[in-house]
Amino acid sequence: MLESQFFVLFAVLVMLGSFVHGFTGLGFGIIVIAGLSFTTLNLERAATVLNILLPVLFFAVIYFNKDSFRIGINWKLAALIMLGTFAGVPLGYLFLYSYGNLPIFHVTLGVVLVIFSTHYLLRPRIRSRLPLPVGCAAGVFGGFFAGAFTAGGPPVALFLYTHFKNPHEAKGTLQLIFLGTTWWRLMNIHYLGGGFNRVVFLWAAAFAPLVLLFSFIGNVAARRLSPKAFTRVVYGFIGAAGIVNIVRYLDF
Repeated sequence: MLESQFFVLFAVLVMLGSFVHGFTGLGFGIIVIAGLSFTTLNLERAATVLNILLPVLFFAVIYFNKDSFRIGINWKLAALIMLGTFAGVPLGYLFLYSYGNLPIFHVTLGVVLVIFSTHYLLRPRIRSRLPLPVGCAAGVFGGFFAGAFTAGGPPVALFLYTHFKNPHEAKGTLQLIFLGTTWWRLMNIHYLGGGFNRVVFLWAAAFAPLVLLFSFIGNVAARRLSPKAFTRVVYGFIGAAGIVNIVRYLDF
């Protein structure tokens, strides 16, 4: 159920998530889900709206960076990782669909939020190239996180960055993987779970212009600025949301 009283909050989180994703190349889903986790909104339905919006976001980011993406996409690595996501996404979505309103889901979400926040704030960088089988495993974990929490970026990005001299050059490959994963996740929603209805499409249609506008603003900002303080605040919020979920739902 998508209650109308959460529409404005959802819109604000979509704007913030789109800006951060346009700036960094990832973060849209996890930011929105982190914010909505404080509410009583059905997270499976919210994730369905996000999954409809994600192709809009990814195509926009690819278009904004089309010149650099022509030399940045590594098709071999993308195919390898997506092979892993093929297995991970159904497991993650079924976890969300089955347990999304139960404490076990919120505690798991809290742990994932803390891990993702720590990943960004510490910016771990492995200097040596990770072997290709690790990429498939990263796809499985990323697919599970994507299916359950609409956020599978960090495991995939951590592997990909070891195969590029400059992490920014992996941005195109990341968007391609995210796009493929999203289409697979949409199929899972249709065949395995809650499916789609008129309200879901109406909310997605209302938010789509915000996704285009704020991802564009974030992309422009990434070319001109390096607002480390801003992104640290955003991912600090994600970590705090994770801790709140753990404390709130963990039965001591």
